Amino acid sequence: MPAIQTVYSQFIGSATPGFVSDMTQADIISRTLESASAGLGVPLFQGAKDRGVKVAADVTPSAALFLGVSVYDRAILDGNAYTQGESLRVLKKGPIVVTAAVTVAAGDPVWVTATGTFSNVTSTGAFQIPNARWDVSAASGKIGAIFIK
Repeated sequence: MPAIQTVYSQFIGSATPGFVSDMTQADIISRTLESASAGLGVPLFQGAKDRGVKVAADVTPSAALFLGVSVYDRAILDGNAYTQGESLRVLKKGPIVVTAAVTVAAGDPVWVTATGTFSNVTSTGAFQIPNARWDVSAASGKIGAIFIK
């Protein structure tokens, strides 16, 4: 049998959107993607089918439809995004790395914008994730972490 991996990195890769930094409080479920694609570390919403999810562009985002955040998985077929029909992992509770749409500080509330980005302030069409806070500060467009209780 040939070797599967012959090159090894000396260090673990840095955080990327969708990484779950601590599994002790993580509540992760599996769902089937109904949208054409979904990036890593993005908010996901109830789909039309049983156990289905959609991205913000395919629904009117709201706290009532919010299911959780897409989790990084090495088994992703595309590499950087899930594709339609693929089973994906959704973090419902716990810490996860995401991209901040604006500059955020640890302890700030977590808002999801109408376009499906994470923020710390309200805007038209945005909603606050109940019992969630920014766990790691970040500049606009950079990665930070949120914690959903």
